[in-house]
Amino acid sequence: MAKRILMVLCLVLIYSNNSMAQTALGSEFTYQGELEFNNTVAEGVFDFKFVLFDAQDDGSGANLGNLTVEDVQVTQGVFTTQLDFGSSVFVGDKIWMEINVRQGALTGGFQQLLPRQEITSTPYAIHAQFVGADAVTGIEIQNGSIMNVDLASNSISSNNIITNAVGSNEIAANAVGAVELADSAVDTGAIQDDAVTSAKIASGSVGSSEIISSQVQRRVSQTSDNGFYLRGINEDGSTICQQLPFGIHTTVDSNDNTGFFTDIAINPVTDLAIISYFEVDQVNQVGSLNTLACANVSCTTGTIQILESNLMVFTGFNLFERQTSIVVRSNGMPIVAYYDPSTLDLKIYDCSSNNCSTGTVRILDSIGDVGQYASIAIRSNDLPIISYYDATSVGNLKLYDCSTTTCSSGNIRQLTTDADNNAGQYTSIAIGVNDLARISFYHADLNRLDVYNCANTSCTSGGYLGLTDALQGNQGKYSSIQFHPNGNSFFISFFDDRSNNAEIDRMKVIFCNNLSCDNKVESLTDEASHPTGQYTSMAMRPNGLPIISYYDQADQDLKVYDCTNNVCSSGIVRTLDDLGAQGLFTSIAIGNDGLPIISYYDFQVGHLKVYKCGDSRCKY
Repeated sequence: MAKRILMVLCLVLIYSNNSMAQTALGSEFTYQGELEFNNTVAEGVFDFKFVLFDAQDDGSGANLGNLTVEDVQVTQGVFTTQLDFGSSVFVGDKIWMEINVRQGALTGGFQQLLPRQEITSTPYAIHAQFVGADAVTGIEIQNGSIMNVDLASNSISSNNIITNAVGSNEIAANAVGAVELADSAVDTGAIQDDAVTSAKIASGSVGSSEIISSQVQRRVSQTSDNGFYLRGINEDGSTICQQLPFGIHTTVDSNDNTGFFTDIAINPVTDLAIISYFEVDQVNQVGSLNTLACANVSCTTGTIQILESNLMVFTGFNLFERQTSIVVRSNGMPIVAYYDPSTLDLKIYDCSSNNCSTGTVRILDSIGDVGQYASIAIRSNDLPIISYYDATSVGNLKLYDCSTTTCSSGNIRQLTTDADNNAGQYTSIAIGVNDLARISFYHADLNRLDVYNCANTSCTSGGYLGLTDALQGNQGKYSSIQFHPNGNSFFISFFDDRSNNAEIDRMKVIFCNNLSCDNKVESLTDEASHPTGQYTSMAMRPNGLPIISYYDQADQDLKVYDCTNNVCSSGIVRTLDDLGAQGLFTSIAIGNDGLPIISYYDFQVGHLKVYKCGDSRCKY
């Protein structure tokens, strides 16, 4: 069956008029041909399948796309149809089209018509393919006719833009942002002198990450605290400060009659000191338990918190009782043990913040008159343990063993017997190796210093021994106990009150070589020819040499004893504050900078003060 197809290319004219709405051209085109069937002009309905190839010969080349058009009307052999192979086929290369046909009433296969037909160009399409350089200029492009959606990514590079072709007039405001600029795309050679002014820089657009700190000094953002001097400024604007090489004393709470019974501890989280103390209202005979959280290592400023108010009913001032004791748990939360004279109870304040701005008051022992001379320590498991004096009957040393870190529960233990009589005043507790506690106290009935040795961590068993000779007079008031860094040997400072025996009152130190104190060394510290040595407080320096703060009641000065050997049998006395009646209720701690810091009461004006030593020995 001989078949013949005649391909006729039709020229389609696109008419453009600026006054009319314009519609973009698609990829569809019109195909017209003539079909003969059995040497006779075809008539009727036929189905066509058009296939594009990149080769002329039958059976060769790649299939570039195919399209089936059904029910095409053929009249006197002539037919016309619309074909659309998409925009990605006709890219300038030669293409041949294979045509297959079948009668419209059939559903079987198609008959291929040979040969393949070449798709040729129309005259203006030829012109478009060979547009010369500079043939399209700005005159041929209407303003706004090319938008960013008309440009493929990376279609325009620096090679396509001549020098000075794009000026500020060609760039709309905010058209170029950081995402439009490649790294290192703009260097100093591309920026004219004075081209970038403050008006061109948005607020906050240049920060520390945009500044090379080795070339530009950042704004100085810090100052030096009181007691420090400025040594330099870092590239980032932070200051390099160093403590002045001498001690400074600062009034940290200047309310009237504030600073009684101070105790000081170092917070392991903030590395700053925190102080517990009482403030007294003499007119109304009441007071409050306070804390001061230091704001810097020298404690020249701090935050005062009132933990419990209207709790102290004073019928007189017993200035010999130490009634607050503070420690800080490993999470940075302090806990304060204290005696409430209004209710005669042992209490604790469980702080739930680093500066004790929040917390809970808990009564631990309320049976009788209990809680005087409270002293608190923390074991390695963060469980507090508190020694205190029970003045209810004959007077006994007691202990509260907290079973939770907040002391919400625990056990009360009486450590001395009723036969001891007045044993347990001026207690001080410390934790040694294996969490074994040692408690120093004054045995008033025997006029001596005693130490209680706990046999286990809960102190459910143990015993005490006398460290001084009762025949020598009143010894053991204002005791302070500290373990050597080895956790096995320990020191106790105390007041040797010989006034009843016409002797001079002095401060002494006892060194015990082991937990049982099998061997001890007793030493006289301040050998002044007048009474001295009340309110002793001992801290252990990292080198194993204690340092002791105390009150010289004759000179009315704050002093320290700087031990110079391992048993504290020798040392140096130093006066830190001699402004008159300075140093009552002293408490000393070693800061994380290795320097001692002391809280005390200024009796002359009734204020809480702090002394920060300029070196580890308080020489300066």
